[in-house]
Amino acid sequence: MDIKFTNKAKEIIKGKLKENTASGFLKLIYDTVGCGCVNDGVIHLAYVSEIEPDDIRVDTNEWPVYIQAQFEIYYNEEMTIDYLDKYQCFQLKSPNQIMNPRMKWVKS
Repeated sequence: MDIKFTNKAKEIIKGKLKENTASGFLKLIYDTVGCGCVNDGVIHLAYVSEIEPDDIRVDTNEWPVYIQAQFEIYYNEEMTIDYLDKYQCFQLKSPNQIMNPRMKWVKS
């Protein structure tokens, strides 16, 4: 799996990381709460204090990102994390699809 951050996404994340004094990890969280079906999950970009033992580390062009092993099937082999100034949110996309057009930043 290959994840790349655009320059704009890197800039925004660096700012968010400077605001946070606690150490942590970047993680793509596949959220199924309120979705009705696991296939209808929504992906969020999170800054978490801990990773789970079964989380998978994905190296990127900037920071490692972790994903939940049980939801690996819902990710594409190549993905890009971008930032959209117009909507002030992140976007997760692949060559095949936009996986989340307005991905929110979650701090937990």
